[in-house]
Amino acid sequence: MPKIVLECCGGKEQHKGQCLKGRCRHYTKAREKVHQSWRYMATGFGNGYGNPDHGDFLAQVRKDLEKKS
Repeated sequence: MPKIVLECCGGKEQHKGQCLKGRCRHYTKAREKVHQSWRYMATGFGNGYGNPDHGDFLAQVRKDLEKKS
């Protein structure tokens, strides 16, 4: 799987050394898509399917960018 590098983020986060995800339109769009489509099952302890994470958002970014090319 090829590595995705986006040059639209405008800086680095202080502690993690990662891209400022909130400023990247590709990441923001992907995060919204993932959150909207994420399955939910109430367990009394949160979502039985867990919560989406950075890897899930990056996978959606990859799918979105592959569609464009």
